[in-house]
Amino acid sequence: LFPEFIVSVMLGSEYDIAGYIGIYAIAMSLLALSNILVVYNLAIKRWSILYVAVPAVFLELLLIYLFHQTLLHVVIVVLTFHATLLVALAVLCRDQLEDMWHARSGYKKFPASVLFKLQKE
Repeated sequence: LFPEFIVSVMLGSEYDIAGYIGIYAIAMSLLALSNILVVYNLAIKRWSILYVAVPAVFLELLLIYLFHQTLLHVVIVVLTFHATLLVALAVLCRDQLEDMWHARSGYKKFPASVLFKLQKE
């Protein structure tokens, strides 16, 4: 909410990183969503997710190593990488995500046609 104040209290006024906190928070949110997909797949013993997750760790390290001229470059690399990773994992887990959506939404148990019949009465 107050990045300048928080940074100045925690680190002092010599650091000018308050502008990067929001972008980095979005990147970490994407990482958390990716982590949920990985942990879920490991919990159901779908080990093939590791073929994406493990190389991704090393790829992120390599990208940060290659593009670290400024802090902004690092933050952009992290944001772009985690957005791409989340999309890749979502595509890989597409079937499970669709099954979870249908099970939670009641789609198969309560078709939309029933709603239209209820509204007409």
